[in-house]
Amino acid sequence: MPAKDKFHNLVKQALVKEDWKITHDPLYLKFGKKDQLQVDLGAEKILGAEKAGEKIAVEIKSFLGDSPVTDFHAALGQFLNYRFVLDNSEPDRALYLALPHYAYNSYFQRDLPQAVIQNYGLKLIIYNTKTEDMFDKVVGASHFFVSDCKAKEIMRGVVANQSGYMVPKLVREIPGQSSKTPIDIYTDA
Repeated sequence: MPAKDKFHNLVKQALVKEDWKITHDPLYLKFGKKDQLQVDLGAEKILGAEKAGEKIAVEIKSFLGDSPVTDFHAALGQFLNYRFVLDNSEPDRALYLALPHYAYNSYFQRDLPQAVIQNYGLKLIIYNTKTEDMFDKVVGASHFFVSDCKAKEIMRGVVANQSGYMVPKLVREIPGQSSKTPIDIYTDA
């Protein structure tokens, strides 16, 4: 049995805090006669008394290796294999890659990971390694994340084309802060 990721239990607890029921730890997948894979977690969320619940599979990565590029290549290969098998065996179960906030905020802001996320439609869960929380409070919304640079560029375009009353503020949620923190769209820092 493969070793669990360093942050396995942290992500598991974060999902439970968000009302997910862990149904498999690990989630075993079979393909053909000889291939068996293990996704870190399987979970469900009941959406209503009479409705079927949402099912997810979560592959957890820590990105603690010497090279984030190597970690990314390994995670992507694993993710694509798991998604292929799930598409054939459990097409109603969505697959997510769980990443620590430090990896998402650094390496995953580069052009290659951003392009790969878009091209392959990777669904991400961003977790905080210190607080056992998920930054992606709405599972599946992580594809709306953009780099700070891109967010500022978008907001400068909005400001240039809208009256002052119509312009929203660019803010960031910082764990531990009592409210969202405004971001200056005219600085590069």
